[in-house]
Amino acid sequence: MNLQSRKEEMLLSVIKEELREQLKQTIFECSQDADLPFWGEVFSVIQQMKKIPSNQMPLYEIYPVGGVCYDADKRRFVVKIPDMDINMKDAELADAIVKQGLFHPK
Repeated sequence: MNLQSRKEEMLLSVIKEELREQLKQTIFECSQDADLPFWGEVFSVIQQMKKIPSNQMPLYEIYPVGGVCYDADKRRFVVKIPDMDINMKDAELADAIVKQGLFHPK
């Protein structure tokens, strides 16, 4: 691995971590004020997460066990939990996070 690819990998790792923290912060802020509409903010963050390359998967881990990945070939998010993979479109993942309180990052 050359220096340039190592730098790119480190940058992508930082970006991925920042997006995960942004998602957690958005969820936290809106849990404090239920009147805030935040579906669009969550959707925007997961749109950015789609740009992370597959070698940086999972995008984030979920509680208590599992992770969320993006399959660019299928153009779907994949929630990986023991004994099951759940394929979801962008809007479905945003709905699950916002409306059902599922798949929040650790």
